[in-house]
Amino acid sequence: MLPSCQQTDSFGGVEVFRVACSRAADGYTEGSWARNCSQEPGFKSTTLLPSRAQLSKVGCISEADDRTLALRCRSRRFDSFLLSPSAGLKEENAFQWRCPAYASVGVWNKYSFLANRSCASGFGSWGMRIESQLKCVAVQVAETLQLRPGQSVLDWGSGCGWALTWMSTLYGIRGFGIEATAQNVAWANRFSQGKYCLYGDFDLGWVPDASFDAVISYWALYHHNVSTQCHLIRQLVRKLRPGGRAWFGGNVPSSAINIGNEPFRRRDWKRCLISLAQVGGIPVSLDFMADAALFRRNLFEIGPKPGDYLYFHPTYSVLLRRMS
Repeated sequence: MLPSCQQTDSFGGVEVFRVACSRAADGYTEGSWARNCSQEPGFKSTTLLPSRAQLSKVGCISEADDRTLALRCRSRRFDSFLLSPSAGLKEENAFQWRCPAYASVGVWNKYSFLANRSCASGFGSWGMRIESQLKCVAVQVAETLQLRPGQSVLDWGSGCGWALTWMSTLYGIRGFGIEATAQNVAWANRFSQGKYCLYGDFDLGWVPDASFDAVISYWALYHHNVSTQCHLIRQLVRKLRPGGRAWFGGNVPSSAINIGNEPFRRRDWKRCLISLAQVGGIPVSLDFMADAALFRRNLFEIGPKPGDYLYFHPTYSVLLRRMS
């Protein structure tokens, strides 16, 4: 079992984590899952995060191991104090998370016939085993956004729920995901940490405004045209609490990997969000950073490792803060 921010001490306590049974050497089955592995001969218990994810092997900037990250998170959880007239830890405002009851336009199962693009296989929607790179991204984003225990994080395009599971386990956040692929949502709601909704339309009015401490999205916006991307970005910014932060990564994938995309340039971000500030009264700060500089400690080593295409030029991230 993974160490977790939710434990009450460094090594003891009960680890609340969803597990499955597996015959496969790498910790996955062909879609046969069970809650109690001990009663099934020939099976072993495994966490449902990709088992090979190791930050030290991908040149990640943040390379602390899971136990160190969880211990750091528990320190924040139990030894952080808000010194104010009302002493004590700040209680986050609760909100009701309800998935849309209707089938939305755009929901599809585009990976149904691709065995190497399933959550159960360990490939997820990526088509290759790049879990160490994905974990590096999740951890570095959590560090950059300064996520703290109890904070709420919305992931638009949440896939199998791996990012929110890593952030929940190692940073103690409450995760909420929106995903347009039905089998990914079914998997995430059963095995990943967080709550997930199946939704493929572009109207996010059903998501409560000003309810999230952070919003994240990775390699998801580029599927849509410029006007739709702007429409989604404006809505996602509205979901942030005042002072909340957002990260949008994987913008403008490199032409070298031959993935169709609709480029959303830096100037498009400024044009999109200046009207939100002027008309909607929601000023934001923007930082642009090459994904290679944000996630890798050595730019000269990018290329040979599986998943390095995630950082090929000109792919970049946007770090955003809602000012009010």
